[in-house]
Amino acid sequence: SPLNWLFLIDPLIELLERVNESKGYTITPENKVHTMVYADDILLLGTSSTNVNESFDVCREYMAYHECYYHPGKTIYSCINPAKLDPCEPPYIATPYWAPEDSGPAKKIPPTEAFRYLGMWFALDGSWKKQIEVIDQAINALSGGLSHTLASATPEQCRFVVQSVVIPKLAYPLTLANIPESNINRWEVKIRALLRAGLKTARSMNTGALYAP
Repeated sequence: SPLNWLFLIDPLIELLERVNESKGYTITPENKVHTMVYADDILLLGTSSTNVNESFDVCREYMAYHECYYHPGKTIYSCINPAKLDPCEPPYIATPYWAPEDSGPAKKIPPTEAFRYLGMWFALDGSWKKQIEVIDQAINALSGGLSHTLASATPEQCRFVVQSVVIPKLAYPLTLANIPESNINRWEVKIRALLRAGLKTARSMNTGALYAP
């Protein structure tokens, strides 16, 4: 809730900003990013495992003071292109005695494995393979579930469902992910097929007319 953010997360962000003022991942010579936060999702960035672990220690101590803790199995750690002597060791998470989870290191994943952050699947190697698979599954599920429904819908209902449910499903990930045009074209073919099934139109119908409200 907004109050939880105000009283718990916001002070943590200010603390991280003070501690990591000169640290973080370099975007430009004048700009570094050490923390990304949205609601209760926190992403720590650094140029070495030491940087990241120091930031995590700040988070861990802060949460312990407020009688909260991080789940070792849900705390993801990954690194790419480390320095030769950088061990890339994930932080160790000591859970309190009353927690059901055992203490242990954060879950370390290779840079090729995607992790979920803010509804998107990112991989440090720049691959969007996992995100493409997720969109594929969503489009296939929508196509299968809506094809029979739209067949009995009015043209107005059919266009409303496609424009208000199906297309927005793609809008957010396509805004952030660098997905090949071939994948986008393939999804667009499936969306057109949904519309044609609902509108009962010929395949030769102009695409612009197909999407017209």
